Parts: sequence; structure tokens; C-alpha cells
Amino acid sequence: MSPRIKSNLTIDQINRMGNVATYFAENTNELSKTKLLKLVYLAEELFVKNHATPFLGVPFYAWQFGPVQRELWANLDPSLKGSSLISEFVSNEFDGNKYLVKPLKAFNDDEFSEDEMLILQHIAQEFKFHDAQHLVFITHKGTSLWHKTVSKEDGLMERFESRKQTTSDIILDFGDLIERKEIRDFYYNQLEMLDFNNSLKSA
Repeated sequence: MSPRIKSNLTIDQINRMGNVATYFAENTNELSKTKLLKLVYLAEELFVKNHATPFLGVPFYAWQFGPVQRELWANLDPSLKGSSLISEFVSNEFDGNKYLVKPLKAFNDDEFSEDEMLILQHIAQEFKFHDAQHLVFITHKGTSLWHKTVSKEDGLMERFESRKQTTSDIILDFGDLIERKEIRDFYYNQLEMLDFNNSLKSA
């Protein structure tokens, strides 16, 4: 069995992320690990664009196949089974043909605002029947935050394309999605407050 991944996230962040995984497992078609990772990213991106406020407020890293939330990626490993940080919310099960993420409990909307629910609903409806490969394409396109971030790093795009490197420690800056400085500053203030509050808690 793979070792349980130690998380830098708080219990609140893990529970919110597990609930988001549950929502997408309940409301999209054939939810693979990669598809879930992309949907969670797209929800974060859209919420920042619309509200200049973090949605989950967790770091997303620039990896070869797009933006990835590292703890979520690690805890969707099927070998973890009951030891996953989100094992009470979803499981990654082999259906005889492929692995799919399945809900283990009903989605709980208590901790989500109306605006957050609207984002979840929009992302689920928009991409319900899209496969993972199409979502990878969306997050890779030339105007995407991932593409802009990777392009800034010397030689990283080439290493990704040649498969000499598959992951990185580069964290995507969602503030780059916001053009107006005062709104971007507001986002950073919101993120700083969230980080401070999370620093008072432990996972």
C-alpha cells in the first residue's frame, strides 16, 4: 500500500475539497481522476475571475498535464483506499474498464455560499460530458494561466513537451487572471486573510 500523503492543508480545506469532489462525482458523467482534478481547478479559476476571492484557496501546481492540486492528486491513488485524506467522501474504483471517482456520501452544501454553489453548478453543467483529455486541452491552451505560467519558466515548457519532466513546484498565481490592479490587490488581501486563518489551524 502507498504511504498516506502528509498534507499541508487544514481539516477545513480537506473537508471542503472532499465535498467538492463529492459534488462532481454526483453531477458529472464518468468522473476520472484527471477529470476531477481539472474540474476543481476550473472552479477555482472561475470563482477568482468572478469574485476576486479564493474558492478553495489551495495551491495548484504547474505539471506536465496542466494545473494540479497536489494533495488531491495524491489522495486519489486507488491503493490508498481507506487511508486517503478524502476517503470518507469519494473513492477511486475500477469498474472493469477504467478507474472512476465515486461518491461515498451525499454532498453537504452547508459550508458553501450561494455564489460558490453557482460556480459548482456551472462547472458541472458545462463540463458534465467532457472527457479528461478535452479538459487537459482547455487548461493547456495558449491563453490559459497554466500556459502563461509555464512559459515564464526557462526551458520548462520544452522539458514538459519532451517528457523529461512531468511535475514542478511552480504554484499558479490566480492574481494573474485579474487585470485591474485594485481588484487584484483585493484578491491578494483575501488570500492573505485566508492563509492567516488557516495558519491558526492544523490538518
